Amino acid sequence: MKLSLNFNHIGNLLRDFFLITGIIVFLLFAGHFAIGGARYIKHSIQGIKTGEDLASSLKQSPVFANYQGYDDYFNDANLASTMKIVPYYHWRRTAYDGNVIKIDENSIRRTIKSPHENAKKVFLFGGSTMWGTGTPDQYTIASQLQARLGPHYDVYNFGETAFVSVQELNLLLEQLSKGLKPDIVVFYDGVNDGYAGMYSPGIPRHPQFRQEDYESNESTAKLIRKLLDKTNYIALTARMDKWLGKDDLSKWENNIQPKIENNAKIVVNNYEQLMHQVQGLASVYGFKAYHFWQPLLLTQNRKLTDYEQALFDANSPQLVASYKVLYQQAKTQLAGKPGFYYIADAFDNVNQPIFFDFCHVGPKGNEIVAAKMAQVISQKG
Repeated sequence: MKLSLNFNHIGNLLRDFFLITGIIVFLLFAGHFAIGGARYIKHSIQGIKTGEDLASSLKQSPVFANYQGYDDYFNDANLASTMKIVPYYHWRRTAYDGNVIKIDENSIRRTIKSPHENAKKVFLFGGSTMWGTGTPDQYTIASQLQARLGPHYDVYNFGETAFVSVQELNLLLEQLSKGLKPDIVVFYDGVNDGYAGMYSPGIPRHPQFRQEDYESNESTAKLIRKLLDKTNYIALTARMDKWLGKDDLSKWENNIQPKIENNAKIVVNNYEQLMHQVQGLASVYGFKAYHFWQPLLLTQNRKLTDYEQALFDANSPQLVASYKVLYQQAKTQLAGKPGFYYIADAFDNVNQPIFFDFCHVGPKGNEIVAAKMAQVISQKG
């Protein structure tokens, strides 16, 4: 009799446990979808777009209107984003053979060209703006520069997403060590050095950490964390933190605000020293070196189009202030230095949309930048 009572008691406990667990799970799922529904309604009312909506709206950007290749570009860009770990400059893209984006086994993006046999070799270095984010191969700076310079020049696009100037220098050193000798070297910088050096200097660049991300198997903890990150509870918590001024971005921006002036000087001083180093290499290896300080939406002098103004307004005041101070520092300090050209004002007389985010431009912007570079290279060799 006592044994029967014990079994009944255990059965009742198990029943209650599973009932309570089921209710908790149901409430969690219900809460997730309720919060998600509320966010969807709020976003619909305020015009806030989801990731898929943003991708779709980007395809409709006026920056890309009337240019060919964009039916294939966005699919190619997604598939061509795989990176591999490499020494010294940390990451490079893997080979990819798409319709409008082609990357060879050396991670060099295709430049449309038919150079003569003894054409002068032009090596271009920079971040994603040089690589050509937002443009098919035919509209990159490299391809448009090649078109302007003609077959007596042979242009190579060594640009890579998120590269800062030191990574570009290391990539140049690697080419030189392989015996690949350029006649002309071009650096296209400003945005990434500014972001890493002023706004977010704590971004990890160590290749070992990135290699772990690529090579490690997904542990249960990682999978759980990824699932949690996708829930609306995390989004709600982040929103509440932001309302209270406790989100990481707010904390970070409050921290960097008083350091803007000093950080700008450090970034420009470092870049000036890099220019000296490149000029030293140029004298030893016999090439000419040019440094172009790139245009940026946040420092434009012209009246922005409505489309660009909306992009501008989405950026934090601290980021805008950081770049304005940095660009003025670079313009003043580096003016007249050997091989330096400030072309951040290259779009001053343009009255159409050029940017599709805070730093990337479409085909028209690349055409203007390429024209500036071609003018210098044609005059100085």
